[in-house]
Amino acid sequence: MNGLRKNRAALTLGTLGLLLSLGSMQTFAQQSPQPGSVAQTQAALPPALRAAVMSGNQQAITQAINTLSAGNPQTAGVLAQRVAAAAESMLAVNPQAAVADANAALGVVRQPAVAQANPQAAMSTMTTAARISISPAAQSASPAGVAGLAQAIVQLAANPAVYGVAPAAAIQAAQNALQAAQSPAVVAANPNAAVQVTQAISQMAASTTLSAINPTNAAQLNAVLAQTTQTIQATSGGGMNNNTSSVPQASGGGGSNSAPAEPPRNNASPS
Repeated sequence: MNGLRKNRAALTLGTLGLLLSLGSMQTFAQQSPQPGSVAQTQAALPPALRAAVMSGNQQAITQAINTLSAGNPQTAGVLAQRVAAAAESMLAVNPQAAVADANAALGVVRQPAVAQANPQAAMSTMTTAARISISPAAQSASPAGVAGLAQAIVQLAANPAVYGVAPAAAIQAAQNALQAAQSPAVVAANPNAAVQVTQAISQMAASTTLSAINPTNAAQLNAVLAQTTQTIQATSGGGMNNNTSSVPQASGGGGSNSAPAEPPRNNASPS
């Protein structure tokens, strides 16, 4: 009888030790570093699209999305959103490819059918591209590419379907596009980009359609343009300076940073 009790006690202690060991292993696993974001975002891409993204080949990216989406604009938007996310993850290691990838993704979601069918993916792609555009690494590696990003961003931000997803994010993306277009490297590569982006923002401010969506649209965008004018005047003796101030937020919204807040992602898998 005593032997049985001893065996039961030993078994209980052994089980307790095993549970404690498993708990420690689980805690260690939770604290262990997770896979890098580059690998994660690239893993979300089909092989052909992944190869095009890694090479920074805009034409190949567009062709791959067209093939994989099979004419479905909803799927095309999801794929473009994933390309933009992969581009942002590559920014630190290959900024030139990141800019090219972001331009390709914007080219897809700027298509009217895609923007209308999947405005959430278009918004997510745009805000990601806006963050890339204000990166000094991107501006240094591909100033002409950043100029293209800036122009595409404001054109997409003015789309009512996309703007309506998150007006504050669209306005912030437009401000970032202007900031990028006015950076010294981008001005040297494409002096007209800042003028074109400024004109596009002025048209957004005057849009009755956008103001119907967001009553403070004109005030916010005019504030962006006023801040830009003040910055240029203050730095007229030594070139343009990057404007990093945030635009006033619409009533009911929180504060905003220079990089647009990421709207909810559309994670539907391409069919």
